[in-house]
Amino acid sequence: MKKNTCAICNDNISFLWKIYSQSTKHNYNIYQCKNCKVRQINPIPDSKETRKLYQKEYFQKRSDRGYNNYESTAVKKTIIRTVEKNLNDLNFYSWEKLMPDKNKLSLDIGCAAGYFVEYLKNRNWQAEGIDIASQMTNAAKKKQLTIYNADFLKKKFPSLKYNLVTLWASIEHLENPSAFLNKINKILKPNGKLYLSTCHLGFFARIKKKNWRYLNVPEHIWFFTRKSLKELAKTNGFSMTTSFTYGSGFTTKENAGFFYKFLKIIFDSLAKQNHMGDMIVCEFIKNK
Repeated sequence: MKKNTCAICNDNISFLWKIYSQSTKHNYNIYQCKNCKVRQINPIPDSKETRKLYQKEYFQKRSDRGYNNYESTAVKKTIIRTVEKNLNDLNFYSWEKLMPDKNKLSLDIGCAAGYFVEYLKNRNWQAEGIDIASQMTNAAKKKQLTIYNADFLKKKFPSLKYNLVTLWASIEHLENPSAFLNKINKILKPNGKLYLSTCHLGFFARIKKKNWRYLNVPEHIWFFTRKSLKELAKTNGFSMTTSFTYGSGFTTKENAGFFYKFLKIIFDSLAKQNHMGDMIVCEFIKNK
């Protein structure tokens, strides 16, 4: 990718801000594409730098950049609850009923401890996962799940194998999203589906600007709009069939008062109804 060119649509990008990272103690430049409005770190951190970030502390120490004990029952329940809401809105369960068991093969990229892999396995899917974080994949393997501790772009997979590939809150972390989608296209069966979720460069991001809650660098390299995701998918042989957003910035808080909970319900509902949410979920179908 040229230094001043958007990797999604090849238009020009312009400088927005410098953002300081608490995790690396470095500044990172944020640029925005003039056409598709995607934002990105430029220059993009290489995989050696970013791989160091996803080690033990990222999954055990709560901060803007990580989780509070990812292996806890509470975190697992929260993740599965969110995924089930997304699957319901994607009409996954109706689609699943139409599939014979022998065709229910899936791959979850960025699977961490394998919670979604386990969820699909319990629904009679031949479910697999892949992640670069060895601590997480080791935990997943203890549950007798099919998990690969590897770089997806380097791992060899049979062509036309999977019916479903998922990228839950992962694409924003990738050095080369286009290369991932290109390879996903090659391992999906005809009419196979890609489910993808990521932080959404929408209303709240534009209002909050440098203080947006998902502007976590360098873990988050990319900040997508719906338009830029659709363009990226089209370039790699996919058609967007469904998209919706959720989340208003009112995060879930322990022991939150009634008024806060009430406001969260109202603003979360408005954000979803008006496609303004902080997170976007998309369904893509592999083109024939």
